[in-house]
Amino acid sequence: MDFKESGVRKHARQPRIAIVDDIPDFVASMTELFQDCWGYSKISGFCSGPDFLEHYRKGENEPPDIVFLDIDLPYMNGLDVLKCALLDDIFKKLFSSL
Repeated sequence: MDFKESGVRKHARQPRIAIVDDIPDFVASMTELFQDCWGYSKISGFCSGPDFLEHYRKGENEPPDIVFLDIDLPYMNGLDVLKCALLDDIFKKLFSSL
């Protein structure tokens, strides 16, 4: 089975995915992988933890279902970002991967 066959079912609600990493090329590569290989379309990329948190705290966007979070971020490391997110009601159903 190739990657496209194992991708998201057309009738299933696609999860909202956020990728947080301070290397823009990595964020772009991961976004491309999820979109082109696995068929996901609801992907947001961020290059810092504060940008990620502020984007969703504004209330203009639904929070992600899944976050791929770099643990070694500058300014605010990945664990601190995760702690802030889990203490915030906006992210109460968040699944994260460090």
